[in-house]
Amino acid sequence: MNLRTYFAFSLVGLAGFAMAQTVTPIPTEEALPKKADKSYLELYGDALSQRLSGKSSSLQLRAGMRKGDMDFHIYFRNESYDTTGTNLPFQFAARGAYAGVGVRQWFPGNKAFAIVSYGVGISGANQNKGDLRAGVAGYDEWGNKKWNTDVYADVFYVQLAQDVYGSVRFRPGYILQRDANGKFWAYSIFQGWATGKGTNGVENRVETGAGLGYVFQGHVSLNAELRYGYSYRGTINQRSYFNPVIMLSGFFN
Repeated sequence: MNLRTYFAFSLVGLAGFAMAQTVTPIPTEEALPKKADKSYLELYGDALSQRLSGKSSSLQLRAGMRKGDMDFHIYFRNESYDTTGTNLPFQFAARGAYAGVGVRQWFPGNKAFAIVSYGVGISGANQNKGDLRAGVAGYDEWGNKKWNTDVYADVFYVQLAQDVYGSVRFRPGYILQRDANGKFWAYSIFQGWATGKGTNGVENRVETGAGLGYVFQGHVSLNAELRYGYSYRGTINQRSYFNPVIMLSGFFN
């Protein structure tokens, strides 16, 4: 995905571990509230299908107030995962919703932040369980009318899994077509994930490949990627694997 905005795959977990890739959105500097006591509303959603771990989706709504380099917010998050029919040693289908509060400290340039949030599961396997998360995330991009490169990285502690999760993604690409509605681009992708415990092979892997993406009006992105990956740690049926990915995502504020 290449919303000049925000994000990459990272952490989370239903049923006690973080197997799929949810999202840590990072708004662009232009989208951020710049004045003290300025309120904001953010909505992010995605639907992901990949050969390795099946299907997943997420919907995140955040409302808050920016004061200087800090913002205070409330959030609602709904997630679903379905790994049935894959070649994983564990297969399950689950969904759950969470609500809570958080605070973000933005670093100079508004391209990275530290965040602490606490919520409670309101449905699903983690209903009535506390959901404390703390970490840092950053995003940057550069290029010109034809070339574009972006990079993303994060590190988070997730209480529900009692583990630390990290990810990094690098995407250099070429813009094939640009029009009034958006852009169509081709890119290479290099992405990796790691956890502190290292028990799950899906959460401890590296992937590389190529993709095509279309970004509509800077808010909605459709991406198709062909990836090849290797799981270097944890339980998994195949250490090396082929992993086609299709993802639809959108961010609005």
